[in-house]
Amino acid sequence: MSHGARVIRTGVSSGGSAAPPAASSASSAGSDGELMDGAYFRSCAGMLKVAQMISLLVGFISVNNSPWTDYSAYSYFQIVTMCDLVMILFFYIIHIFRLYKKLTCVSWPLA
Repeated sequence: MSHGARVIRTGVSSGGSAAPPAASSASSAGSDGELMDGAYFRSCAGMLKVAQMISLLVGFISVNNSPWTDYSAYSYFQIVTMCDLVMILFFYIIHIFRLYKKLTCVSWPLA
C-alpha cells in the first residue's frame, strides 16, 4: 500500500482574487435563497434523526403507560428520553432551516 501525498482541493485560493465561475454561483444562489433544505429530509442523516425521534417517543410512551411507574429508574428514563428528543429536534430544525451557516460560533461537525 502506498501512502503518497494526496491533493485536497478547496474553494479558496491562496493568492490573488478567486472569482467563481458564473454557472456555479448561479446554482448555489438559488439553493441559498430557499428557506428550507428539502434535500436534508431525504438524506440519510435526516431520516436517521427522524427515526431516532420516533423511537425515543415510543420508548417514552411505553414507559409512561407501564403499570410500574413508581420506580426511580423509570422516571430517569423518561427525563433522559425527553431531553434527548428535544436536543435532536433542535439539531434537526437547525439543519432544515440552514441556521448552521449563520451560527458560525459553534463547531457543527463536533456538535
